[in-house]
Amino acid sequence: MLEENYDKGHKDDKMAYEALQKSIIRDESKIFDADKAEERTKKKSKQDSPKTPPRSPPSPPPPPPPSGASGASSTT
Repeated sequence: MLEENYDKGHKDDKMAYEALQKSIIRDESKIFDADKAEERTKKKSKQDSPKTPPRSPPSPPPPPPPSGASGASSTT
């Protein structure tokens, strides 16, 4: 009689353990799927975003003044 109860309890425990394992695996796969979906969304939005053009190069410096000119006007 004691062995029958032990076997029954053992089977119940084993079934509960297996159900818990399946539940954990199912929860982990849902989390994994959600993470993968989020990664896909980020990757897609990154690919779809317009590329900003690079900054235009700075304007070149003004040419040096012609030689012999002092820059001051001489009016006499």
